[in-house]
Amino acid sequence: MNLNRSAQAQAVADGYVAGEKFAGIEWLVEVDGETLTSGQSGWADAGQRTPIPENALYRIFSMTKPIVSVLALMLMERGKLRLYDMLVHYDSRFARQKVLTSDGSILAPDRPINVDDLLTHRAGFTYEFVHGCHISQYYREARIIADGSRSLDDMMGVLHRIAVAHAVPDAVDNSQGDREQVLEAAEQISAEQVQLLYQIALIGQRDLPLAPSPRTGFEMLLLRMMSFTPTSLGSGRREPGGEGGRTDGASSSAADSGRPDIASSSASHSGTNLAGGTRKSAPIKELMSAINGDKNGDKR
Repeated sequence: MNLNRSAQAQAVADGYVAGEKFAGIEWLVEVDGETLTSGQSGWADAGQRTPIPENALYRIFSMTKPIVSVLALMLMERGKLRLYDMLVHYDSRFARQKVLTSDGSILAPDRPINVDDLLTHRAGFTYEFVHGCHISQYYREARIIADGSRSLDDMMGVLHRIAVAHAVPDAVDNSQGDREQVLEAAEQISAEQVQLLYQIALIGQRDLPLAPSPRTGFEMLLLRMMSFTPTSLGSGRREPGGEGGRTDGASSSAADSGRPDIASSSASHSGTNLAGGTRKSAPIKELMSAINGDKNGDKR
């Protein structure tokens, strides 16, 4: 790889770390077994200034995107797909596309969504867990859970952080922007209840592929949490050092996708990428909704 491009990649990564957008970044470009460029910037733990170790392990999200992008490029090479083909050419549901703006008004798009928009996160689609986005509420109201395993991963990650908060509160960092919420949840849920919910989620994740659909499997798991949460685990708030906890049950929340005929104003007006938005506190909110038996997920 051109040395200038390697330097540019390093400069971009350093800028993200300096701007506190990422704690640490590491990259490797390899072709036919030959490493063209590699590098890293930042920390494994920014708060503790822990260096990124050699052969660090990463939990990687959204891996379908690069795979689909490579397949799209292969189709382009074969002349079966063009970068600026309009989305409506492949899906007629987008023939009457509208754009929802931040003030609630619905406008006609400046132009139709094309393949390039989809590959570069400029189509205006978002996720239900981006709670600051004005279109997310419609996704949540649609109550379509397309990926129960993702929700389970989030839930188990939160349960782990709450368990750590029970044992060593000072060990809970703010790397995910949810430290205060985790500590608050630890005061509302007993240590026993956390362990029980984690075990149910762990076993449910194993059984999820056997369910008729991801949504059915995920909802049944939440109902199982409700059914097998013993009332003996406590009632009311858990006092520091105590064992009381809320045991109101569980229910499904939120959706992963919704109305295909409405995109946010990031699509054809502003070009802002909402699809890569932060997850932050959404798993905490979903978990607490499940534990408290909140049938609607978000309370409005």
